[in-house]
Amino acid sequence: RYVPNAVHRERYLADRRRARSLLGVSAEARVVGTVSRLVPQKAVDVFLAAATALDGVNAVVVGEGPLRGELEAAVEKEGGTVAFLGERDDVCDLLAGFDVFVLSSAWEGEPLGLLEAMAAEVPCVATDTAGSRAILAGGNAGLLVPIGNSEALQRAIERLLGESELRRVVLEGAGRVL
Repeated sequence: RYVPNAVHRERYLADRRRARSLLGVSAEARVVGTVSRLVPQKAVDVFLAAATALDGVNAVVVGEGPLRGELEAAVEKEGGTVAFLGERDDVCDLLAGFDVFVLSSAWEGEPLGLLEAMAAEVPCVATDTAGSRAILAGGNAGLLVPIGNSEALQRAIERLLGESELRRVVLEGAGRVL
C-alpha cells in the first residue's frame, strides 16, 4: 500500500510577525529560504547561487548536513550573505516568515518540505523532479524549473517576489492540492 506524505495544515499557519522575529529580519524584508538536509541530493548550492544573485533579498537555509561547511565557505567566498540556521524544531513557525520557499533538489521522491511550505501558504519554486512535479500539480501549485539551473531558479524566485497575481494563482493551486 502507498501512503502519501501529509502535514497537519493548521500547525503551519503561524504568525508572520513572530516568524520574521525568529528569522531576525524586518517586516519589509524579502526572504527566500529552503528547509533541507545539506547533502548532494538536495543541491542547496544551486539554491544559494540563485538566492545570492538576487538584490535586496535575505536568503535562509534551515537544516544540517555534511555539506554545511562547504556551502558556508562558498557563500563567504562569493561575498554573499545567507543565514544558516542549522537543524530546528520550529520549522512550522519559521516558514511563515518566507516570501518564497525553494526546493533545488537533483532528485526527490515525495518532498515533505514542499507540503510544509504549501501548508504555511508560502509560494514555492522547485526543480522539476518527479516528486516535486507531482506535489506541485505539474506547476499549477508552484513554479518548476530545470534541475541544476540556478539562473532559471533565480528568475522564478524573482517572478514570485515581483508578481502578486502569480503568487495568488500559485497559492490557490496549492490550496486545491492540500
